[in-house]
Amino acid sequence: MKLHHLMFALGCAGASAFPSVAQTATDAGARWFHEGVAELTFDHADDGSDVTAATVEVAAGFRLAGGWSVQGSAVLEPVGEGGGDSVFEDEGAYIDSLTLQYASDAFTVYAGKIAPVFGSAADLAPGLYGFEVGEGYQLVEMIGAGADVGVGRLVEGLGGEHVLSVSVFRADRSVLSDSIGTRRGRLSLDDGGLANTSDAESVTVSLDGESEAGWGYTVGYRRLAAGVTEEVAETAFVAGVTRSFQLSETLAAEVLLEAFGASDADGVASADRFGYTLAGTLARGDWRASAILSGVHQDAVLGDRDLDHLELMIGRDFANGVSLDAGVRTGKRDGASETGFGVRLTLGF
Repeated sequence: MKLHHLMFALGCAGASAFPSVAQTATDAGARWFHEGVAELTFDHADDGSDVTAATVEVAAGFRLAGGWSVQGSAVLEPVGEGGGDSVFEDEGAYIDSLTLQYASDAFTVYAGKIAPVFGSAADLAPGLYGFEVGEGYQLVEMIGAGADVGVGRLVEGLGGEHVLSVSVFRADRSVLSDSIGTRRGRLSLDDGGLANTSDAESVTVSLDGESEAGWGYTVGYRRLAAGVTEEVAETAFVAGVTRSFQLSETLAAEVLLEAFGASDADGVASADRFGYTLAGTLARGDWRASAILSGVHQDAVLGDRDLDHLELMIGRDFANGVSLDAGVRTGKRDGASETGFGVRLTLGF
């Protein structure tokens, strides 16, 4: 389980619609900067299996002179195949991103191990499980370069924040693709996989932003080049909106809708895949409740596999960055019913 769903988008390998860590640190004058989050989760599935796991993500950077910075993030999480009961099993640590960046008021450029911008559901969807569909098409651990341009700062009269992101990349096959603790193994060119090519042949283009009225959006395109095990390149689009409401002095609401579609999915000719995430959250004081509907459907070329889940979650925030959430989900996977529930304790630092 990655921590991107906790809105831990710190700009370590590219940005979102908000200032990067480099820009924030530059403004604050800090030379070293860091932030992190730790999770302790318990999940129970209807097959009787219980899984207790820890996940920690830390992002850090060092500001150089003149807008330059070095930034990176590291993750500790289960990296094994899973299955059955487990208590802190298969935990491995690895470098999630490591980049050299240059940030100005209007743009950021970066190169190294990056996370190309494509979609926001993995970052923004609430719940214990709501991030899973978005994480399925999120791009991480790539070697390449990119740029984020603040469109709102270049177009006079355009309110809000609007960022155009472009990146060129390939899969990471360096020593950073392995992990310590439980080893996941170093990726090689012979392993195949989309974007696992000799050169940086894959691209993404994304426009993300938020209006002054509280509307957020993402629109993105990607082309992932075929590796040695794929027939063709995959092309995909993503589009999503978010909206924040203040219903009263004490009650706030947020909604999110994001949809994803891929042609030649997984590098299989004529295969199609569609995914969606629809979520709503009500918050009052330190308490919040969310409902998340998500799913993935693919055609007969990929075996007519599907997934539809409904999750209900309640949570509370405490002092010092501590929060506690509990959720239950029910739905179908490939036509078979499945249910489960989970608890998550989170500590930000």
